[in-house]
Amino acid sequence: MAVRGRGAAWLVLTAVIATTLAMGLVLQPLLGAAAVGLLVVAGWLQVCHRRPAVALTFITATIVFSSHVFAMAHVAGVPSSLIRPMIGAKDLLAWTLLAVLALRAMQERRQSWAVPLLVGAFLTLGGVVYVLFDSPAPLAVQLAAMRGASLPVLSLGCVALLSRDERRRVAVASVYVVLIGAVYALVELALPRSFVSETVGVGRYWVEVKDQPLFVDPLTDLPGNFFTSAGFPRLTGTFGDPLSAGEMLGGALVLAVAYRSALRHPLLVTLPITAALLLSFTRNGWLLAAAGVTALAAVQYGVGRALLRMAAIVVAIVIASAAIRPLGDYLGGILSGDDASTLGHHSALEYSLQLFQNFPFFGHGWGTGGSAALNTYAEAVTAENAYVAVLTQTGWLIGMMVSFLVLWLCHLAVRNQPLAAIGATVLLVQAVTAFISENVLTFNAGFFPFLTAGLVAAGDPVRGLAERTFPRAGVGRDSPEGRAVPRTGPADQCTPASPAST
Repeated sequence: MAVRGRGAAWLVLTAVIATTLAMGLVLQPLLGAAAVGLLVVAGWLQVCHRRPAVALTFITATIVFSSHVFAMAHVAGVPSSLIRPMIGAKDLLAWTLLAVLALRAMQERRQSWAVPLLVGAFLTLGGVVYVLFDSPAPLAVQLAAMRGASLPVLSLGCVALLSRDERRRVAVASVYVVLIGAVYALVELALPRSFVSETVGVGRYWVEVKDQPLFVDPLTDLPGNFFTSAGFPRLTGTFGDPLSAGEMLGGALVLAVAYRSALRHPLLVTLPITAALLLSFTRNGWLLAAAGVTALAAVQYGVGRALLRMAAIVVAIVIASAAIRPLGDYLGGILSGDDASTLGHHSALEYSLQLFQNFPFFGHGWGTGGSAALNTYAEAVTAENAYVAVLTQTGWLIGMMVSFLVLWLCHLAVRNQPLAAIGATVLLVQAVTAFISENVLTFNAGFFPFLTAGLVAAGDPVRGLAERTFPRAGVGRDSPEGRAVPRTGPADQCTPASPAST
């Protein structure tokens, strides 16, 4: 009866909005536009309530494809003042989904009450920083900084409130979404760079819409990190930038390996994603994929066999490096310490470690730390370190409180899941790479890796244990019969191997 009542309420609400829309289109265009917005909101709330897995997959697709869509829309003549607010639509969609999931958890009276409480505590601390710490940064910069700091909480909160079946559906669907983006990115990488700068209009999008002119190289009309230090183009595609591409491809590769039994052609899925990941030249994405896949192999096959498989993969990468000269030069520069980007990260890490000694007990307020803030606020403190960015703004006191909340959410996102150790490995990679990158504070690069941790934790149980053989009663362990008979039933229904075990 309650379900029918809720369905009737949604039907009535939709009918009211549709009626308002019809009247508005006839009487007042502005009223009609407002009704369209309400209709979209009502539809999104319906999806979040009835199909949260579909809603979260849609958010992933928005991350993958929205940058190119907005850039091409701007080239087609859509004003930047109209596109700019739409960039933050991903946040609105995700926060709405989180709110609906939290309400569902509270209505079902599950133990998931902890997630809404932790999210609420984080928002409270964010408000305290905004109110008590008088930041000299512009309001827009402060809001952008708050947005970045909330990404881990937002992503982990969403995945922690999903059931295991919902997580599995999101994981498989997200792999296919990222696969589409990877295939397109590989095709785009083979085209002249003028296609990206002129036809897609990426440079104009960064300058006129994203207001980040300092990142764009005037010679190529593209952001500087779209190329390696040697000048070779990095795979970007629709992901927005190479860093976001690498992070999403790395997470998708881990999910593809964990859920390969649910994919129709797992090899045809993993190969394009792997190739795109290598050509993104993003070390964070490489590390994420390497750690996740290695942990999966170790859990499933044991450490010895996992090391053999990893050795085979390393040999394949060496062969690929020899065949693809830019990739070989890039890896050689990293290993030899001559790569300019690697040297820059090393210097930034040393500088950030010095800054840790000088952070105040109370911070300077939102917008006073991070490379994104530096673009519009010249006095922002940045060292390509997410911890530096957050602690500069919040100080040690609230920074430690925020860290505690995030760690607790990490625990809730992976607990009681079959592959919780793999999810914890992904989270550990995020924690380590945050020392040399601020990717965790950007939506396109930070949301999906945290989501991956919760999704991979719900992956298929280890099949190696189910396939392990056990001898039958009265049959020697070393005999052919004893080695060939697997144990397929529950443990309490198994025939004991010897009378002594009874």
